[in-house]
Amino acid sequence: MRRLGAFALGMFLAVLSGTAVCAQAGNSEEPALVGRITFIDGQLLRYVYDEQDWVATVKDAPFGVEEAVYSSDTGKAEFKLPNGVWVRTGGDTQIQLMVLRDDLTEIDVASGAIRLYNKSQKALIKVTTPFGYVLARPGAAFDLYVGDDSAELISLDGAIDFALGDGEARYAVQAGGSSIISDGRVAVEGDGQVDAAWDEWNLKREELWAQRVLVKGESVDNLPAQLRYDAYDLDQNGRWEQVRYEGRNRKLWRPTGIAAGWQPFTVGRWTVWSRDNVWIPEESFGYVTHHYGNWVFVNSVWYWAPPSNVRVGKAGGRLYWYPGRVSWIHSDADVGWVPLAPAETYYSHNYWGPGSFIVRARRGGAGIDRLAYAGHAVVVPRGSFYSVNSYTGVRIANINRTTIINNYTAAPVISNKVIPNYSSIRYRYVYNISLAHLPAKPHQAVVDRINRNRMIATKGRRHISAVAVQRNMARLDFGKPVRDPQAAQRVQQLRITSRIVPESQVHRPRSEVQFVRRALKAQGKRPQRRPGLYRPGAQQFRGTAPAIWVR
Repeated sequence: MRRLGAFALGMFLAVLSGTAVCAQAGNSEEPALVGRITFIDGQLLRYVYDEQDWVATVKDAPFGVEEAVYSSDTGKAEFKLPNGVWVRTGGDTQIQLMVLRDDLTEIDVASGAIRLYNKSQKALIKVTTPFGYVLARPGAAFDLYVGDDSAELISLDGAIDFALGDGEARYAVQAGGSSIISDGRVAVEGDGQVDAAWDEWNLKREELWAQRVLVKGESVDNLPAQLRYDAYDLDQNGRWEQVRYEGRNRKLWRPTGIAAGWQPFTVGRWTVWSRDNVWIPEESFGYVTHHYGNWVFVNSVWYWAPPSNVRVGKAGGRLYWYPGRVSWIHSDADVGWVPLAPAETYYSHNYWGPGSFIVRARRGGAGIDRLAYAGHAVVVPRGSFYSVNSYTGVRIANINRTTIINNYTAAPVISNKVIPNYSSIRYRYVYNISLAHLPAKPHQAVVDRINRNRMIATKGRRHISAVAVQRNMARLDFGKPVRDPQAAQRVQQLRITSRIVPESQVHRPRSEVQFVRRALKAQGKRPQRRPGLYRPGAQQFRGTAPAIWVR
């Protein structure tokens, strides 16, 4: 097909002319799985390792390995991971994603309330806490409350295992039964009650997703299974059309209700995430259409082509997530980006999937004249690149392909050569400019655990596997909860300290800071169990998505 020929020719010319110094990742390197923040209420802060500081994150921001977040005292958030694991967090909750693979999700919970759903077919969930760790299999759902001195595990569906401390014994927690509360030394039976307000909010979120699934428009039949929870947004904001492209009739999605002259990668913001610039959309349909598949320009209209499942070795089909498939251009005053056609190469610091090339030097890039959509470049003043939330109001108008080719230079990635002092611009990590200044942040004690976890994970991540995690749990002997009334009373006092303090107190010794403590569960109740709701296949989709492009 023509797209494959263009790809091969483009790479041959790049090597011949020396316009880019890049390397395609070896076949042994698997692109990272990336999750998504699907809901935020209150404030959710993300720790930026490069800056050793915090930024406020937003809905539709990515969520990946080593990501550490902390929610405000009344904050709530929801995360959807691509292996079928869903996560919800409550107030004063600190979590860190340690492992994200097709068959394993490992999350560290340092404090707060968290609810996890294992809606996958094969993935295991491992959750570490200061008092022990949890293992949940496909179909399981559970609440975990982590306080200052103890943690409580409550099963909502399925049998959940809790390993005491570093693995002294394990305890099986059954749905509808009692809970396990532990301080890392002993484990006692709890009453199995969840926080009433927390449970009600989670049920409302589940009902919302269930209602979205029931509204089955045309998008369900045209999306891969992993993206069908997003069908509702596509149905509400566009339509599918038969389009003649590259000699074939294809079913492509076209956004409606958009402004005249709209094009992809305009209504939103670029920000640095995992060293690459990632697109943070403002449109409700923006996440799935800008991180999966491709945009194509046909008959003066922009269409989105969904990705196809690609078989990788024996792992089966999977989708590939990209930060934002564009090619970068710049001049002395401006910076711009060109949406990439399906066969064109995406240069980046990380390998994200087919057509992604890792940059080894920050010069050159794909020749602008060879980019199919060079005439549709989005160009903004250099100073606006990281200082606005949407580029529609600052975009330079009346710029055509000839002007772009003659007056702009290609760059594989954004660097100091594209934007002077790029590496010192703190706003490059900010998701929303209006939230750039944080008057209060988590105390340094929060960061201490984040850094410790990261150091441990870096050393041991290659040796972690779902099989090994399950084997380690199986080696533990089953324990019996202690019945010592004094121990039970001590362990059951689930209280939590809010670690968010005024900015001036972040680095003060803990003894000099007046932290606020509260009960983790304001009002207890038996959870509203809905057996099977969280299990794989509980919410069925119809149809089979057609394969369009390998992306």
